[in-house]
Amino acid sequence: MKRISFLLLVTALILTLVMPGAAMADSGSPTWNSIIYYFNPMARDGSMGVTFTGTGNTPGDQLDIPVKANGFGLVSVGSTGDFKGAAMLSADVPLVAVYKQYDVSGGAYAPVLYSSFDATQSSVNGKFYVPSIVHQGYYVSKVGIQNVENETVKLTLDFYDATGALIVEDTTKTIDSQGSLIFQITDDDIPGIGSSFDGSLVITAAKTSDESPARVVAAVEDLQSQGQRSYAYEGSGVTATTFYMPYANCRYSTNQQSTTFYVQNAGATDATINIYYYTTSGVGIAYYTPTAKVKSGARMMVSACDTKVYAKMNGKNGTARITSDQPIVVVGKVGSTDGLSTAFLGEASGGTDILLPYIPYSKLSSLPRTTLSIMNVGSSPAKKVSINYWYKKGDGSFAAQTVVIATSGAPLAKFGKYSATPKVSGAALTANGNYQGAANVVSDQPVVVVVRVSQGVTGVSGITTLGEDYTGVPFATGP
Repeated sequence: MKRISFLLLVTALILTLVMPGAAMADSGSPTWNSIIYYFNPMARDGSMGVTFTGTGNTPGDQLDIPVKANGFGLVSVGSTGDFKGAAMLSADVPLVAVYKQYDVSGGAYAPVLYSSFDATQSSVNGKFYVPSIVHQGYYVSKVGIQNVENETVKLTLDFYDATGALIVEDTTKTIDSQGSLIFQITDDDIPGIGSSFDGSLVITAAKTSDESPARVVAAVEDLQSQGQRSYAYEGSGVTATTFYMPYANCRYSTNQQSTTFYVQNAGATDATINIYYYTTSGVGIAYYTPTAKVKSGARMMVSACDTKVYAKMNGKNGTARITSDQPIVVVGKVGSTDGLSTAFLGEASGGTDILLPYIPYSKLSSLPRTTLSIMNVGSSPAKKVSINYWYKKGDGSFAAQTVVIATSGAPLAKFGKYSATPKVSGAALTANGNYQGAANVVSDQPVVVVVRVSQGVTGVSGITTLGEDYTGVPFATGP
């Protein structure tokens, strides 16, 4: 049976958020549990399996899991203990998946979310880019790299600081076939990082057999060593000269949400970048070209509240388009005054069918609630846009509640966005007002979708909201 593989890096399956030499701000530490949520966009049944590779107490493989037509579900990895490694989903239908890590006790710790990878998202010509690596301000990055090849690969890890200087070039790492390398940047086996770091990472992979370029993928978690915040984001092997960001906020709303973009130069020469900001209606707000250029391999950090655009962006909830004269990769991070701290991968292009495998909504604000931000990245207004909220029927089959969000009379403007929650936009809620399922966004123009899952918390000083983002995946038909 021909199978399709999706890669999930299980990069932070650790017992506690405590970092070396630091203590949690609150007593006690979380015990992490992990779940993989999946969605089958095809109108036919299939099956899937999950296998794990790594070190420590490896979770048991789960094979021959039935997958219903248009069905969604979850694979409970459970308490992960000392396991460090990766998971691979293989299926005979083109699944999409998202990984979630959370505190099993229900404590006030932010979850982490990131989307699965497939082979098309792996390194190009052996290069894979991570725009943000940090050990600063009580955050520290944990990096997971997985080998997609069927043979051993060797890695070169080039760390660049905020000035663009190459700080570390590590050529000593290898990864076995389908295996992974998990490290925290403060580990002793990444010498030269020092007590603080804020920069980027370029991963170069080569097959040990013939030195030809190899395919790898990577994801990152930033964990707060003295608090409850954490978030995760994917790196990318896909570079482009234009990226789209559905979140571009500056001190927006009562919790003053603000977005920072990490733009990494994947080109061979210095890059000039341009940032275009738009309202939710697609009207241009501001345009900004930083004076400095971005060196090859390095990243530039650009805030939507930068002094050059602050007067126009202050209080705004919008979108951004980032361009460059060199290929780039972009990650967005969002922070707020009430504890929200999230990250999402920018997209170089959209799709007309975007898959969202994990969409929860609770009537209780203390439990997860989802917001969808849908940005039109096409060449003209989108006149046919709808959200299909999939739910499980009493007979075990799956159906969709379709909600129309843009029409010819009320289009979604070019570079504008539409924000929706399952409750407001009309998902099929249960009798007690809850929803948990999957969704897909269908449009006559390409769109990019970022999903935010957040919840209210109490009893933690300075924090009333925790959450995390993930980016929807364009539907690519399989066998």
